[in-house]
Amino acid sequence: MQLNPKNVNASELPPPLTEEWKAVVAILGARMHYAVPSVLAKTGRLERFYTDFYLHNSGIDGVIKKILHQMPAKILRRAAMRSTTRLPDNLVKAFFGFGLLYTLGLRFATDEASRERLYARFGSWFGELSSMQGFGKAKVAYGINTASLEWFGYARKAGLQCVLEQCSAPYTIYAQLSEEEHQLWPGWKNIKYFIPITCSLDVKSANGNCLI
Repeated sequence: MQLNPKNVNASELPPPLTEEWKAVVAILGARMHYAVPSVLAKTGRLERFYTDFYLHNSGIDGVIKKILHQMPAKILRRAAMRSTTRLPDNLVKAFFGFGLLYTLGLRFATDEASRERLYARFGSWFGELSSMQGFGKAKVAYGINTASLEWFGYARKAGLQCVLEQCSAPYTIYAQLSEEEHQLWPGWKNIKYFIPITCSLDVKSANGNCLI
């Protein structure tokens, strides 16, 4: 499969950030163990970090984290890892209740289709929650695919530039690759699989193509 990137006119690009700037980051989960907000915080560029389940290093969260580390259940020990000393507590806003519902939803999802619907539903909700907390003095909004449609919508209205981390290929590309393999290996057609091909829950480019 050949991918032909769209030619981008320089006039369509946002102006460069020439002044001192900060970014507000909204990411579900501990992606790359919070590498992006941590790097921004280290360089003084992080305005705020929004996420789902997270344990701060001090206060009651610090006590809970120590207790969870001693628990025999693997899922509880993993929860204790939803934290990092590289991020100042005052720059992190976590939605604990949201994160709990999200985790339970994924655990009880029975198939790929229900998981995809859950990703879309909670990604939208997360964008709304993060936007309600505001953007502070940030000039840039950072997000990841599946959870940035609402987030970027509000950010653009506030005059921010948006940076999307595309951590996986768009589903349209997955679908095309799968169809090509089906043509090469006809026996695969008997295998049930689910690939949602839709832009309804994704950010679209000017020509209508799925970007997420």
